[in-house]
Amino acid sequence: MKKQFGLFPNEAKECWFLLTMSFTSFVILALLNLYIGYEVIKYIFGDGWSFLGGLMIAMSFIVTIPALILSALSIRMVRHDNHKKYIFPVSLGIIGILIGIILNNATELWIYIIAFSVLLLISCFACAKDKKKNGE
Repeated sequence: MKKQFGLFPNEAKECWFLLTMSFTSFVILALLNLYIGYEVIKYIFGDGWSFLGGLMIAMSFIVTIPALILSALSIRMVRHDNHKKYIFPVSLGIIGILIGIILNNATELWIYIIAFSVLLLISCFACAKDKKKNGE
């Protein structure tokens, strides 16, 4: 039972940083989905035509819910040492860097988006390097 629910199983000991970053991305995406849901409910129950603003904000669920699901699958892949475990973290890292660059003038949080994305990419490279060093 302890092995089933342990945070770092034996298969993922070399990739502890990638697993930690995958958990962090899952938590951030879950909080983002909750915030978007709050904003949608706030706009829909507003007055007049503000429900249309809520519907426009709700369209962001088209991106965030699949990203949340893929993040959960990424955690599972890293924990079970699947050979496809780098697909989501690398793509999320690259997309995050591009989004951070685009949001440079739009928000003050752009530097945090870029920093997290770079850390996610570094964790992927560190895990691949550890796997290669161990001869796997």
